[in-house]
Amino acid sequence: MDKKIKYNSCSIDTWDGKTYWHKGFETLDEVYAHLKRYIHKECDVIIYDISERKEHGIKFVGIIKRYSNRKETNELLAL
Repeated sequence: MDKKIKYNSCSIDTWDGKTYWHKGFETLDEVYAHLKRYIHKECDVIIYDISERKEHGIKFVGIIKRYSNRKETNELLAL
């Protein structure tokens, strides 16, 4: 069974503004696990839904301000 990619994310370094586009995942839990494993600098993270991109384009889900894998929680703010 093929995975249905729904969520993608982009991290933006709060120091120099560099961006990094992350791979897509089926669930937000998988996105958070990926971020926790691979992001080691403080950044803002934009999460968007690409599941209906062909019909309706991408849909922004939210933003995590000042993401850090050292924090206990990183709140996803609605856009």
